Amino acid sequence: LTFGGLYLRIFTAPAPGGFALARAAPGAAASTRPLYRPQFLPNSAGWSVHSATAAEISRGRLRAFWYGGSREGAADVAIYTSVYSPADATWSPERAVVTREAAQRHLQRYLRKLGNPVVGQDRKGRLLLFFVSVTVGGWAGSAINLMGSVDEGETWSGPRRLIASPFFNISTLVKGSPVQFADGAIGLPVYHEMLGKFGE
Repeated sequence: LTFGGLYLRIFTAPAPGGFALARAAPGAAASTRPLYRPQFLPNSAGWSVHSATAAEISRGRLRAFWYGGSREGAADVAIYTSVYSPADATWSPERAVVTREAAQRHLQRYLRKLGNPVVGQDRKGRLLLFFVSVTVGGWAGSAINLMGSVDEGETWSGPRRLIASPFFNISTLVKGSPVQFADGAIGLPVYHEMLGKFGE
């Protein structure tokens, strides 16, 4: 039945809408040249940090996200955020956006670990934070979760688990930032890590 539904969907799906042109965040700096400058993010909460991602928000600021804890895959790993202000050339102190315990409560399932955040914006300027959670096993047992913010990352919705596969919904990890399509749809680059790594 599932296969039949997927088969039917292939032939009845609307035509792809094409990519949307990137828009600057409201109030973003009007520079024509990109600025590249290596900098360390603030980090007082974890010995090991990994998988940084960022989105431009108002007034040319950047909101960055990463996961950190005592080591990759540890129970104390959380997803952190900080904002870079070009006016002050400083990063705000980091704060946890989601911990394993908070995600576990919202998703109503045991979680062994969190990781791999990626952030993007939809057409309305909402921040969309995708991250991976694992219930059983290693990264091959992962699932993708989504949180949203309408106030540039100051507050967040609770996480919800996305269905990426009809077969147990595991072994799907985020690979890169979301892509906005012209028709309003959002594509999320992912890969599978069961018996090897396979992109989608």
